[in-house]
Amino acid sequence: MLRHQAGSFNCDADDLSRRTLLLTTMSTKVVGFETFTDKYTTDPSFGRIFQVATEGHRYDFALYNGYLFHGLQLCIPDYSLRTKLKQWDLALPQAKFAYKRSKNRTTDLSPFEIVYGQKPYGIIRDINTKYKSRVDSHRRHILFDVGDFVWVVLTRDRFPVGEYNKLKDRKIGSYEVVPKINDNAYRLRLPSHLKTSDVFNVKRLSPCFVDSDDTTLNLRTSSFQPGVNDAGGSETDDVELSDCTLMALRYHELADQRKGGS
Repeated sequence: MLRHQAGSFNCDADDLSRRTLLLTTMSTKVVGFETFTDKYTTDPSFGRIFQVATEGHRYDFALYNGYLFHGLQLCIPDYSLRTKLKQWDLALPQAKFAYKRSKNRTTDLSPFEIVYGQKPYGIIRDINTKYKSRVDSHRRHILFDVGDFVWVVLTRDRFPVGEYNKLKDRKIGSYEVVPKINDNAYRLRLPSHLKTSDVFNVKRLSPCFVDSDDTTLNLRTSSFQPGVNDAGGSETDDVELSDCTLMALRYHELADQRKGGS
């Protein structure tokens, strides 16, 4: 029987009374609490400590009714209940989400609907529709068939290493569409000297309107073989000049006029 002592002599009595209250409360509210005493001996964290405390060689740990205490803290073995306690923070968002979506029997509305006037997934659906319409407004609605000839815009990553510069022709062609992969990707019949993938996105393609009997196709100066065109001719052949070449010629013409005027 515990008797009340005055001053510092009452510390031990208080500790024992608190442990009794803790054990009584947890044993009546926690399912499976009584199985803790059987788990201490095989527990990887408290197994050795439990054995030493049983022999009376550990004074920082104490045994009370088969339960291991560190001060006033109950030592919980590595058990499924212990794992659930650690994962409670992960379950809180799920419980919060379930609460906000559960309907009230009186209003027949969820708390989220009462505050915002609509369900959560309704807002997400409306935002996705808004984003889709904005992106679709810039989409090129153009389709090519097998056998069509197209111009190809080359991006920097399409050029071989050391071949790219800002004066290179970015648009090459025209080339024939062979298999159509889908509405966004097409495979082209490229010359063998072009060291790049033959699959292009539709945004890199533009239609080339030529006569099917025209024999001057693919005579544009090659971006990869200076001085030679795709058909095996030379720069002296009658080929179409690029925009960069025209700008350079215009620049030199204006420079000569300024020199003559001065």
